[in-house]
Amino acid sequence: NGSFWSQDMCDYYAKWIQGLKSVYGLDLDAIGCRNEKGVSVDFVKRFRATLNANGLERVQIHGFDNWDKTKFDFARRMTNDVELRNAVAILSAHTMATAPTPPDVLKISEEYSKPIWNTEEHVYTKGFDCEISLVQAFNQNFLFSGVTKIVNWYLVASVYPLEPYPEDPALLIANSPWSGHYAVREVLWGYAHYGQFSKVGWQYLNGACGKLADGGTLVTLKSPGKDYSVIAETKNATAVQNVTFKIGAGLATGKLCVWRSDATEQFVKQPDIRPTNGSFTIALQPKSIYSISTTTGQQKGIFADIPAARDFPFPYYETFDEYTSPQRWGYLPRYTADIAGVFEIADRPDKPGKCLRQVLGQRPQSWAPEWMPHTIIGDQKWSDYEVSADVCLDNGGWAGVMGRINNVGTGYGCVPKGYYLRFSTDGSCALFAATQAKDAVDGDPLASGTAANIAGDQWHNIKLQFSGDLIAGFVDGSQVLSVTNHLYSRGMAGLVTGNDTKNRNTACFDN
Repeated sequence: NGSFWSQDMCDYYAKWIQGLKSVYGLDLDAIGCRNEKGVSVDFVKRFRATLNANGLERVQIHGFDNWDKTKFDFARRMTNDVELRNAVAILSAHTMATAPTPPDVLKISEEYSKPIWNTEEHVYTKGFDCEISLVQAFNQNFLFSGVTKIVNWYLVASVYPLEPYPEDPALLIANSPWSGHYAVREVLWGYAHYGQFSKVGWQYLNGACGKLADGGTLVTLKSPGKDYSVIAETKNATAVQNVTFKIGAGLATGKLCVWRSDATEQFVKQPDIRPTNGSFTIALQPKSIYSISTTTGQQKGIFADIPAARDFPFPYYETFDEYTSPQRWGYLPRYTADIAGVFEIADRPDKPGKCLRQVLGQRPQSWAPEWMPHTIIGDQKWSDYEVSADVCLDNGGWAGVMGRINNVGTGYGCVPKGYYLRFSTDGSCALFAATQAKDAVDGDPLASGTAANIAGDQWHNIKLQFSGDLIAGFVDGSQVLSVTNHLYSRGMAGLVTGNDTKNRNTACFDN
């Protein structure tokens, strides 16, 4: 009934966890509640009871994954609410780098043995600043917020450049996958400074973590054995700092490898250090990252002859018939990017062969405002071109094609800017300019017309044509409307289906 914080949701989560086990053999260790949508103490209590009732007692709950200064307020209720304390095993929230864990919540975490997880961190900067800021954020997460697990988004950006966050904060960029081209950002080596020197199960050593006197931070991580690694950053330092370490009991005393990054070169091996009498000193340069470790085997990978980037292939034609086993592709064809809705490879309803189908018949409880279901393809530099598709309205409503799409929203919300031509089972056709940032709002109507012999469960070809300011629409080869409009001069192509406040139109697309 439109409420996410419901018993229905508890039951769904339980079935989903059981499905992971029965279908894929995966055991889930922990699960959250909902991304950035407040707190429901009643829900998490019911959720715990539901998991227990379904034999999932070992699956821990973390919550509540919010981002503002009030994100840990719920934890203070644990002092007097035993049921809440038993329900939430892990305190989780987002972006500790900008809003650290309050001191009293750190005490609650320690008193009740509740680990603190950062379930979304990110660094939206360029170049080496992104790399050193990432290491700084990781260090500060433990030092100031007690965080022992971080989910950092996101790693590989193979998205169209007009989509939100097309490069920041990813470490690999592959926005023309048809060419095979990719690029590595400096931030990848920030991950290497942690990932090649520690593993899951290593622990922070409280006595060997802290702020550096003249700017920067360091943490020390210890293996279950005797190995240890120090990760230091000097982003805010202005001079060299000589730092001395004394090796405590239970730690390896042999030689240490040293790897360093700065703005001029990333992840470069330095001369080894050999401790003397259980001690060693290192000169830390300003604005640098260091990993100092008893471990070995680190390396910096590189590939030569990366293919050059190429524009999207034009002209482009797709029948979907090559996807004989859609499951192998995750039911998603090459190059379409679903912005709202889900466009999957499916069997044609009328004859052998494949097509693309928008499969969601209901509006989801979305994290952010959503426009009509639509998927995009192509090149945002395209100006004068035509886009067409065979369309089958298999469940009524309307569907169509899009063109000159030059924006799909900020990431919070996904409302495009561009033109779209649609037709309905009653034969009506209309051209709109999508302009509003609202749920399910049509946009500005530009022209309308009528097509003959339109009915549901029949295939019809719909085409949108651009030539300068002249825009024309066709159904089954006959022009049904035209208009002169100069709002958008270039952009990508797309497919779209309609919806209302509750339901969504499913439709099939081919050729």
